[in-house]
Amino acid sequence: MQIIFDDVISRVKTAMKGESVYAFAKKLGISQQTADCYINGKRKPSIDFLYRVCIVCNCSADWLLGLKDSPPTDSSPDRSAELKREIEAILRKY
Repeated sequence: MQIIFDDVISRVKTAMKGESVYAFAKKLGISQQTADCYINGKRKPSIDFLYRVCIVCNCSADWLLGLKDSPPTDSSPDRSAELKREIEAILRKY
């Protein structure tokens, strides 16, 4: 099972495109400490974290989980701020 999570974390790092953990965490709307734990393999990523990565990085869950080989593209407009607001609104309901 650890191999799968290592692959997921590798893909998260690819999706980060060289961005710092601090900046990435801020985009995701989570603490730097939480992001660091996931990205450095100290904790298994939550579904919420993976969902946020997919939305903010414009990548599919299939790619993030290693089910497809197509990485995120830069061809789509950056909607991270808009999507972050949408995620926060959804999460407030729960």
